[in-house]
Amino acid sequence: MLKMAEAVGGDLLVTPMKATTVQVPYDLQDKVQKLAKREKKSTSEYLAEILRNSIELEYDRKTSLFE
Repeated sequence: MLKMAEAVGGDLLVTPMKATTVQVPYDLQDKVQKLAKREKKSTSEYLAEILRNSIELEYDRKTSLFE
């Protein structure tokens, strides 16, 4: 798997800490990398931040409908 990741210019990351993996569609990878670079963050840091923010906003929006 490491050789496959290196062949496509990626990193192989294995961690027992996350229960879910998110894959960035190929056509968005360049955009995500550019956005992360603008914010001086790693791609992983950037994705974790926007994913967390998006989920929290969506959760708050949907749960407030039932209160």
